[in-house]
Amino acid sequence: MSLFESHAKDVSWREFEVSCAEYLNKRFRGYASFELMGDRDSTATDIRVLVRGDCKFSIEAKKYGSQCGQFVVLEDQARRRFYFSQRNKTKETPETKKIIEYMNRNYERYSNAGTAGVSLDGMPGSPKIFYNWVAGKYANSGVKLMITGLANEGRFQVFPLKRIADYFAISATYRSKPSGSSSLPAKEHQRVRNYLADRLDKYEARYHSRDGKLLVITVREIKPVFFSIQETRYKFSDEIKTVSGDMRALMCAPGEYIYEIRRLSNTKNANVIFTLDIRKNPPPGISDGEFLSYL
Repeated sequence: MSLFESHAKDVSWREFEVSCAEYLNKRFRGYASFELMGDRDSTATDIRVLVRGDCKFSIEAKKYGSQCGQFVVLEDQARRRFYFSQRNKTKETPETKKIIEYMNRNYERYSNAGTAGVSLDGMPGSPKIFYNWVAGKYANSGVKLMITGLANEGRFQVFPLKRIADYFAISATYRSKPSGSSSLPAKEHQRVRNYLADRLDKYEARYHSRDGKLLVITVREIKPVFFSIQETRYKFSDEIKTVSGDMRALMCAPGEYIYEIRRLSNTKNANVIFTLDIRKNPPPGISDGEFLSYL
């Protein structure tokens, strides 16, 4: 069985990123340190590579079946056309133009794609166009290397961004999806605390505001939980494991848990979404000497 053929014992995406950072810090500790950054912001890079406190570049961590980017494509039903949203956080590129041109040539197929979505995998020039868009997105964020593997077995491979196609198959789909979540506005902190006061009694919850975020500290683990106050939806994030050691020690005791309470968006945008899936027999990752060449 190859390195990536078994995924029976899966871990969450956050646990995967933590395991990747731990692996990197253990393997390359003589050359650099690795700081986990992404948290809940999908636009942020995952791991920064630091040499004496100076950030040299970033590493993107990807498990199998990972989304690796998206951009919003809006529809003008009156003109029967799709167009690139100016609210995208990424810029319009030759790749986005080719994808939207293809969608416009096949308007009936992609109109009202809904949450189920419609595949773009059959468009001419794919999957190279998809790889180019993803590689460009990461390169613009300072990413030079990627890491993948099986976190539950402690096996990882590190490889150059430019070789992404050797390690992952890629697909693209146009579909509607919720816009995601965001940190709570400061004006909502007390409202949410009041609502949760009785509901979290058995967790012995206490709260802490840090960097504009509302954090809750508990003596028991909370699985990802969604709740609503009137028509506004909220959720507890995955447990936060990236609070610095000193700050974590000030905030909670050993064995306690820290979560961020986040606000869910009520809107849905239609996106072109790219997804990576690990190849069964990828080539070996880079050596220590190759890693040094990036510093």
